[in-house]
Formats: sequence, structure tokens, C-alpha cells
Amino acid sequence: MPEHQKESAVLIETLSMHRILEGLIHNINTPLNVIIGYAQQLQKQYPEIASLDKIKQAGLEIDDMVKLCSDEFVNRMDVCVREFELNKWMSDEVTFLKNILDVKHSVRFEVVPSEQDVKVHSNPLLLSLFFESLILHIKNNSIISSEDKTVSVSAEDNGDRICLNIKLPDYTKLKTGLEEYLRELQTELESSFELMHEDDSNLSWDVINTRYVKIYFKR
Repeated sequence: MPEHQKESAVLIETLSMHRILEGLIHNINTPLNVIIGYAQQLQKQYPEIASLDKIKQAGLEIDDMVKLCSDEFVNRMDVCVREFELNKWMSDEVTFLKNILDVKHSVRFEVVPSEQDVKVHSNPLLLSLFFESLILHIKNNSIISSEDKTVSVSAEDNGDRICLNIKLPDYTKLKTGLEEYLRELQTELESSFELMHEDDSNLSWDVINTRYVKIYFKR
């Protein structure tokens, strides 16, 4: 398929999914607002019924998840390099991944934000694709001990450059080389999305050992 046709196909698919998501959110919100509203109303009349608060909180939790998925999908339509907060990106990205059942039941996440908000100038879509592909690779191509399924994600500002640290579970045994996989992933992203130009994305990576990856952002 010619390059311009490939780009058009990706755009059409993205727009179609966005419209489907918009309709789905609308159809969920209408009955969800009724459930939350009635639960709040009944709480005032019958404050002694503890289950009403559980119903309301469950409804609010669903509402938050739907909004997060909607916002995340909208953000993925933006392929531009821009400034964004790394702490917020980590929180939103992990919450998004927790809604993917295969990931939710296979991997746990520990998010360690930096003490201060760290802003980076890069491509958030590229970073998300890179991170999610790495997590799926870990899930599909490794043996993770049941004792420890935690992937630690942390932000670090060491003065010269900003890092996103990704530490895999202690007992992870990858069937394939991590560095080799990341090189292949970089090539795939370059050819599929034309996003991974270093001067534009401001992003690079390094495999410290078999369980530790650093993603760097230039200042």
C-alpha cells in the first residue's frame, strides 16, 4: 500500500473509532447519570442504608473511567510534539492500561512521581505507543513470577536531562532480548507513523540491564 494511502487508512480508522467512542460514551452517560442521581437522592432519604453509597461511588468510578478513556483517545489523535507534564502522563497512562484486561490481570503498576512537576517537550503519542508496546512485550514474551508482577514507573530530573525509568518485576525472565525488541519497535514506529525522528520527538532510550529501561528527554 502506498504511504499516503496507509496514512489515510490510519486516519479514517482513528476517526471512525472516535465517533464510535463518542456514541458509546453518550449511551453510557445517560443511564449512569440516572443511577448516580437516584442513589444520591435515596441517600438523603435513607442515610442508614450503606449500600446506597457503594452504588453512588461505583457510578462515579465508572464515570471517571469513561472520561479518562475518552480524553486519552482524543489525545492520541494529536501527533504533534508539545509540552506536557510527565507525572500526569504516567498516572493517566497506567490508569488507561489498567482498563485492558490482559494487562490488568498480568501486570501490576507502581507509579513514583517526581517531587516536583516535570514538564517535557516531546511527542506524548509516541511515548504512549513505546511504553504500551514494551508492557505488552513483557506480558507476552516473559515469565513473570506470581510473587512479583509489579512494573515500577518513575520520573527523574537529574539536571542535565529528564528520565522516565521503567523497572520490570524482580523475577522477570524475558524469552527475547529487550534491547533487540526495542530497536525493532523503534524501526516499526518510524515506518508506520513517521514519528520517531530524534530532532522532533526529543526522545531516546537505553537498556540498563535485562529489567531496567530508561527513556530520556532532552531539555
